[in-house]
Amino acid sequence: MARVCPECSGMPSIATFWGRKLVSSMVLDDVAYLVSVQITKNVYQQEVQTEKLRRIYCRRDGITRVEFYNAGKQDLKPAFMLTTAQIDYNSENEIVYNEKRYGIYRTYPKGDYIELYCEEKGGAVQ
Repeated sequence: MARVCPECSGMPSIATFWGRKLVSSMVLDDVAYLVSVQITKNVYQQEVQTEKLRRIYCRRDGITRVEFYNAGKQDLKPAFMLTTAQIDYNSENEIVYNEKRYGIYRTYPKGDYIELYCEEKGGAVQ
């Protein structure tokens, strides 16, 4: 039975209650789209890539100084971290957030959730 989260100032959340025990208290109040690529063959047996966007609910957090420093040593440009339900993530490498495409350069599982570390993509303007 879904209820209002007491820790969220009465704001509805994805959190669920089982009796009086809080199962999950994270509020996922933002939307992003994971990009998956499917390769199929056309009638001429040529490989064709098709992108599929899948909506997920997430929470945006900043990047720590240590994360920014370590990523910079590997020539990465970290932008932010998104937290989402682990069941929603299927090893995608790209994500669309606020109508801009980002690469996922690192993930970190935390219980039922997973942190997706996003970097700015270089190259052509999207």
